[in-house]
Amino acid sequence: MHTLLQWLAIGVGVLSIIGLAKTFAKANQPWLAAFIPVYNIVVLLRLANRPAWWTVLFFIPVVNIVVVAMVCFDVARAFRRSPAYGWLLYLFGWIGFPVLGFGESQYHGDTSTRFGAEISSRYRDLGVALKSDYGVEQRRVAIGRGSNLSDHNVEQLVPLGLEEAYLSRTSLTDQSIQYFSQMTSLRILDLTAARLSREGVRQLKQALPNAVVYG
Repeated sequence: MHTLLQWLAIGVGVLSIIGLAKTFAKANQPWLAAFIPVYNIVVLLRLANRPAWWTVLFFIPVVNIVVVAMVCFDVARAFRRSPAYGWLLYLFGWIGFPVLGFGESQYHGDTSTRFGAEISSRYRDLGVALKSDYGVEQRRVAIGRGSNLSDHNVEQLVPLGLEEAYLSRTSLTDQSIQYFSQMTSLRILDLTAARLSREGVRQLKQALPNAVVYG
């Protein structure tokens, strides 16, 4: 029985490392890092878009429990997986990482939930706040109720992968529909009291079937 448990432990460890190596390779990181202690944590943090100094936190009791969970959720988001998958990586990494590495999921770290300072400041001048920590699941959100956002500015929001946009009481018109229609990741779009026509709102609801559109 003792020998069986040892072999199971070895099997779980091998699966975890191989899965991690494939995940690293998919994110254009050195796959060999998965086999190197400490360095594998540094590379994992890269995937999660977290600073390298967080490596120290992995070795602090109690703190490491929270940090590892956060990193797992970040990695899941970077591969456009749900928060539930983050739990899988956290609790059963020996299953989660091989599925991530050998599966069809692609790494999207370049569109991480943390917006760059340059992008954030650009919209702050227009009265629009870009948030990456809006709620428990750290959704990508744009908040600009009553802002100076124009139809032309909306085009620049398209590549940000927004999941929610609260842009009520703005001067946005039907001209913005062509840009909002490209934001397929949107789940909530609030354009209440904007200048869109009823027909424009109807078109948006058709273009974004997975989003709740208010207008």
